[in-house]
Amino acid sequence: MSEIQVRYALVRRGLALDQANVLDYPTMPSLLSYHWMFVMKPPTGYQRVSMKQLEAADKEFFVLLCEQTRSGIKATQTGRPCDLAFEKVFNCAEFRHLLQPRMSQPDR
Repeated sequence: MSEIQVRYALVRRGLALDQANVLDYPTMPSLLSYHWMFVMKPPTGYQRVSMKQLEAADKEFFVLLCEQTRSGIKATQTGRPCDLAFEKVFNCAEFRHLLQPRMSQPDR
């Protein structure tokens, strides 16, 4: 699967979560942008983030989101639990460290 196909799949998943009233779609572009920031243009001296790293980070994001919403994901008067937990999980070190680019091997 190419990188663009993976990106489109993540967009479709975000739309599906919105349609299921689980997570507000406008929050998803920040997650998608963060995922792809290092995939497309890593800092100088670093490798691009691999698809394996992207997959692991994505899985970890939703595991952490599940942990934050153990009481359920049904919308209440205060809002959708996943929307309320999104920012906390998005800024969580356990998630973010998985997307850190690895240093490139020096040219010999």
